[in-house]
Amino acid sequence: MDLLKKTLLISLAASLSACGFAREKAAVYYLLKAEKIISQKSSAPADIEKAYGFIDKALSNAPDSERAVALLEELGEKAYKGGFERGGEFETAILKKAVEASEVNLPAAMALVTVLGERGDVPSIRELSRLLETRS
Repeated sequence: MDLLKKTLLISLAASLSACGFAREKAAVYYLLKAEKIISQKSSAPADIEKAYGFIDKALSNAPDSERAVALLEELGEKAYKGGFERGGEFETAILKKAVEASEVNLPAAMALVTVLGERGDVPSIRELSRLLETRS
């Protein structure tokens, strides 16, 4: 292998590894923004919706993030207590996306089962069960 090919391969490997680091940093950034909203005593519905968006972006960058799932659960409780009606559908959509994106994010799968169980959505639980069975 000539020197040019080796140099290109090394630079490609370095850029790909840095990409993972950048994605992780982006996830942390979005989680911090969501935490700020969650920690407020009371939040407007628009702020709660933004927090769901931040957690969604964090999970898109780091699909295995247990911290994001924990924050999503906290946000769900806050939204419920604050009377935010669309919290359940946001939480369900974000968790479904996280479970589909990552095979190892079991906290997201368990949280999704809990949310679906609370709603009594048995068909969606069956669908999730089939998805998880095909992965094992």
